[in-house]
Amino acid sequence: MVLLGVEFATAWFAVFLLGHLTVFHYRHVHQRASVIMRFFTLAIAGFVASVTVRLVAVRSVGHPGTDATLAVIAGLAVMTSLFILYVPFYYMVATSLSIQTLIAVQQAPAQCVPIAALQSQEFLERILEGRLDSLVESGNLIRSGEGFRLTSRGRRVARFFQGVKELWRLGPGG
Repeated sequence: MVLLGVEFATAWFAVFLLGHLTVFHYRHVHQRASVIMRFFTLAIAGFVASVTVRLVAVRSVGHPGTDATLAVIAGLAVMTSLFILYVPFYYMVATSLSIQTLIAVQQAPAQCVPIAALQSQEFLERILEGRLDSLVESGNLIRSGEGFRLTSRGRRVARFFQGVKELWRLGPGG
């Protein structure tokens, strides 16, 4: 029955991905992290419900030895692992300066951009504006007059990553 949990978890994670990608493709989404978590929570609920229904059906036919708890635990472990792998990939694609730069070069005429264009105020402002909007939408920053302030959540995130960067001896840029 562990395999049943793994199979259902994989299927429900695929449903999560399809729902997430479809909504984000066709609509402008504010508070992306909240929407992703809601989709994932719905997928977990669907997984637990479908495994429960399937195991009740198996038991009603008279197949002994079904272990619902083990199937649910295995499935939740699979779904959580897939989610942990997926979210950093999503945010890398959504917010990476390196990826945005590669796309800008790829979309340029003859796929060549002079360094001055990449260093231009307009290019950098467009990227920075997108990052700041994302940080506001995710609840890490709030607008304050002409600038931005960290929220309590933003302070926790900043302290955590500052500690990680110090531990790994990374400079300000990376």
